[in-house]
Amino acid sequence: MRIILKYYILILLLILLGCAAQMSPQGGPIDTQGPQLLNISHSLNSNISNTDESIIFYFDEFINPISAVNAINIINFKDYDYQLRGKKIILSPKNRWPNHNIIKINISRNLSDLNGNTMNEPIQSSFAKPEFKNKNIINGKLINTNNTIFEVGLYTDKDNLLIEKTESNNLGEFQFKYLEEGKYIIIAVENKINDLENDLMLRRYGIISNDYIELFEQDSIYSLIRIDEPIEKLEIKSFRQINNSFGMVMLNNGIEKPFLIPKNKNSGDSLDININLSNRIEKYAPKQFRTFIMNIIDTIPPQVLFTNYNESDFLITFDEPISRGFNSPKIFVKKDTTFNKVDYSFMDSFTLQVSRNIDSTIFVENIYDTYANKMSDTLNFKIDKLVSNNILKGGNIYGQIDYDGNFPIIVKAKGVDTDYDYYNYMDVNKNFSFININSGFYEFIAYEILDNYDSTQYFNGQWGPFKRASKLGIYNDTLEVRTHWDIKNMSIFIK
Repeated sequence: MRIILKYYILILLLILLGCAAQMSPQGGPIDTQGPQLLNISHSLNSNISNTDESIIFYFDEFINPISAVNAINIINFKDYDYQLRGKKIILSPKNRWPNHNIIKINISRNLSDLNGNTMNEPIQSSFAKPEFKNKNIINGKLINTNNTIFEVGLYTDKDNLLIEKTESNNLGEFQFKYLEEGKYIIIAVENKINDLENDLMLRRYGIISNDYIELFEQDSIYSLIRIDEPIEKLEIKSFRQINNSFGMVMLNNGIEKPFLIPKNKNSGDSLDININLSNRIEKYAPKQFRTFIMNIIDTIPPQVLFTNYNESDFLITFDEPISRGFNSPKIFVKKDTTFNKVDYSFMDSFTLQVSRNIDSTIFVENIYDTYANKMSDTLNFKIDKLVSNNILKGGNIYGQIDYDGNFPIIVKAKGVDTDYDYYNYMDVNKNFSFININSGFYEFIAYEILDNYDSTQYFNGQWGPFKRASKLGIYNDTLEVRTHWDIKNMSIFIK
């Protein structure tokens, strides 16, 4: 009996210990911070040139090995190895460090801990010979980054050669140190700089608003760079023929645009496609695309692609050109038991436009394509009448621009808590005003108009050939606009 009791107690203890081993560990605060650099084995004034010494970076937590693969960059030197040992990164030359006056080591913000948290700022370490005298610095800040990491490139002014790269920190700030006297250009690209001409067409970017940054008579300079959308330039990728009179041009971003085939083209003829496109800054013509015409018999009636409004009209867009003349569409409205004809116009071969002054349902029938294929259905659409905003009772803002340049200036009032944006121009006395704008909170920015483009768009520069970005000024405070209130003596400085 005692033996059985001993076995019973032993089994009970094993069960209790097993349950205890399965208890959840005590938790702490969730780790949301990336690795932080604690120390470096060598001081920043150490001379490691032409030595085989290892440089050790000590962090406060374990490093994700995958994140370290592309995170390390040594300016103008590739012949090195790195080791990752827990909380340390060890850099060693395969033979010796180069005999440079200064060796610059950069570690990307994308270096992360085991939870995937990245760093708040890049690591920039420099090790110079005692006789090295270049102490010039460029400090800068990127604005409008949407809290994204940007790679910032420093280029020569004369031949646009890349000197070195760094990254913006979590506040958008960046720094280049130990620079020679000279003239420089700075460009920032979202995520990573690869091929600048393509980068600026695909990703958000910013360029300095000066022709160059000059480090001759001053050893430190500050540069403010505004980030904006890419200036896309598309190419024709292919042509999808629909029938013998039109087809769809596919661009290299996957968007299709209609193209009308000239009437003098027959099956087997070559077709040279030339189209005009535009981005937010300019109009341009992509490279000509050549294809060949096929004989395609169209037996399918047109279909509505979409409807939408512009400022004054209701628009109906079809998937192919619509017949005009005798077979043109007929549009009616019904009043009581009577159908009344409605006037309309063709915006283009695909789109009908009807005035928004009609506060009623319209009926559209007799819809043919150019091959006499008819839609069997009568379409109906409810049009919302255009409401005038002339009765708006808002507030007024009066201000001045401090600017010494020769270009026109536009001022933008951007709604913080609304979707309202307003624009106005600086007058000859360098004054501006916003009259009767909606109540709410607004931020203000003013910038140069450098050329003949949509002036509501900020020009963030061009690389090939190089063109500087527009100079800009930002009002530091957010202003509240109230009904019947005047805000006066507002001042924006453009440097």
